Amino acid sequence: KSFRESTTRDSIRERLLKHRNGDYLQPASCYIDLWNIYSHLTEIYTSLCKSPLRALRGLLLDETILTNEVKTDLKLLYY
Repeated sequence: KSFRESTTRDSIRERLLKHRNGDYLQPASCYIDLWNIYSHLTEIYTSLCKSPLRALRGLLLDETILTNEVKTDLKLLYY
């Protein structure tokens, strides 16, 4: 991980916390969620290549990436 990547990810986490604490208006949530998904794509792809079932289970447990609706759909596929 480069310094820039980790700095960006840290600032995203800070913004996410601020949003959860009510410091941001609602639209910020959409931006943060999209950026979160984007920042996880490489990790997800790598995991899927190594161990598809484990990666899918990880997605189901990761609350920062998926909404409950998507998780429900994935659980139906997984189980």
